[in-house]
Amino acid sequence: MLFTENETNVQRLYGDENRTPYVKDGINDYVVSGIAEAVNPEHKGTKAAAHYSLVVGAGETVAIRLRLTGAGERVLRGESDRVELLGLDRWLGGTHLTADNAWRWDSHGLRLVAPG
Repeated sequence: MLFTENETNVQRLYGDENRTPYVKDGINDYVVSGIAEAVNPEHKGTKAAAHYSLVVGAGETVAIRLRLTGAGERVLRGESDRVELLGLDRWLGGTHLTADNAWRWDSHGLRLVAPG
């Protein structure tokens, strides 16, 4: 698995300093250009990709089968989310976000739901 943060590469786009060394196009930089430093070696981040290196001959077919964990299945059913599973402790715009005060998106009602 390859991990980065889901953050825009502002250095590449605007010449400004990135907030993190692991920006969203890091997965592409790793796979296409072989830049190992572009992905998080601690296997943490808000964006991830499975990476398989296979040699497939002409006319051959390869199948890769994946299975979700129980936690992944709960997320897909809408019974859990990233904050519940991994916690949250981040400052954003002067606000301290934690699992106790995080708003959630209700995909059925299409609205934000207040904590509590």
